[in-house]
Amino acid sequence: RSSWLVSQHNTDGSFANTADVSTALQSTSETLRTLNFLGQSYQPGVLTAQVFLDSSTYHNTENLSRLIIAKIQAGNDASGLVTELLLNQNFDGGFGELPGYGSTHLDTAMALEAISTVNGPLDQVTASAVFFLLNQQQNDGGWAEGNNETSVYVSALVMRALWFYRDAYQGVRDSLVGAEQFLQAKRDVNTGLWATTFESLLALIAMIPSVTQYSKIES
Repeated sequence: RSSWLVSQHNTDGSFANTADVSTALQSTSETLRTLNFLGQSYQPGVLTAQVFLDSSTYHNTENLSRLIIAKIQAGNDASGLVTELLLNQNFDGGFGELPGYGSTHLDTAMALEAISTVNGPLDQVTASAVFFLLNQQQNDGGWAEGNNETSVYVSALVMRALWFYRDAYQGVRDSLVGAEQFLQAKRDVNTGLWATTFESLLALIAMIPSVTQYSKIES
């Protein structure tokens, strides 16, 4: 199951290839998460991939969130990275790309998912971030950045992040129901998939934990 992923390991420590639409940091962090999920963190290249991630110097919210998750899954201390991440939270509860940047749904979702892996008293941080996302949910159940239309991409990532807080805060479960309905409504009636491959993957990752009837996501 993991042989293709492992074959993408490069001499600089990253797991990536030139055909990727993602950055090397994104693909490397996702590869490490996948190998960890499969119980295959012993695979060749994992240690050098962690070094590659540690070498990242652009600590925006997404990168910090990915680094935190990788650190914690490897059993390493991520407290310094968490401290950096919290500097990106705004008074409205959301997170921006960097300190002083406006809050976005994507950054807030990334931060919440990372914080869900942290053992520590971050209740006020998570509560304000969760309610920021809940208050921004559209009538159709999805989320949009700025004045754009509601987006499968954004909504799937927000739904995935909120799942970790479904039993912690009032309104999250209802929000997840609305998000699932939005994602279901965006599927192609003929293929059962979404407009692009990466949207289909993100939607399925977001929906599968909360779907009790798997016939609802079968094509």
